[in-house]
Amino acid sequence: MNTKFFIQILLMIFFVSLATAKLTDNEKQSLFTEANEKFHQANSITDDIKARHDAYQQAILLYEKIITEGPVHNAKIYYNLGNAYFLKGELGQAILNYRKAQKLDGSDTNISKNLAFARSRRIDKFEQPTPERILSTLFFWHYDFSARTKLIISTVSFIVLSVSLVLLILYGRKSKMIIPSVILLIILSCFVSSMIIEQIISSSISQGVLIASSTIARQGDGLNYPQAFEQPLNEGTEFDVIEKRVGWLHIRLPDQTDCWIPSESAEMI
Repeated sequence: MNTKFFIQILLMIFFVSLATAKLTDNEKQSLFTEANEKFHQANSITDDIKARHDAYQQAILLYEKIITEGPVHNAKIYYNLGNAYFLKGELGQAILNYRKAQKLDGSDTNISKNLAFARSRRIDKFEQPTPERILSTLFFWHYDFSARTKLIISTVSFIVLSVSLVLLILYGRKSKMIIPSVILLIILSCFVSSMIIEQIISSSISQGVLIASSTIARQGDGLNYPQAFEQPLNEGTEFDVIEKRVGWLHIRLPDQTDCWIPSESAEMI
């Protein structure tokens, strides 16, 4: 009995180790190459929609295998995955993976461009609240500049400001660098504080994307609650998470309205 029990334990450990084993670098590269080939194969199919979708799905499964079993989490993988989902017609999954790619590399213009195009194809349209429109106009550098651009401007401003301060110390009030130094200090403060705020928000607020084609939003966390809106929400809609309960998410939409949705209809970024 003890021997049988010991063998069972060894077998269980063996299968668990197989399940948790990571892919080797060669396996990752091989899967990535195969996924790209399936993706390009799908792009070349023009006369058979089912065959094209099947090829995209094969590419998707390979990309997702690299992510889950690699495990690999980089912007390129999520970007390719977003492209495959978009061309397959799954808008929610496309936006979700573009957002994941952008989170890892906010400076990639291709990611930003494809994400913007995918967003333009959404059914749900939300009007930006007036206070937020005013803030986005007043603090344009915070809302309109990418993380990479902010970092570059901050770095250049810091270097030039340092040189200006040295000149001020050497020449005192005779230096013509007083006004430029003040301007540079203001610019540096604006962009550094913007990056800090973005970091705080990204680390404290969970965000998600609706991946179900149609989701009935409700006024509470149960099917017995009335609908929050006359029309269901559609895939690709992005939101902030207010609260999580078993099977339900309390979310805030871009127009600042809130509602409850089944958790299986969305995925977190």
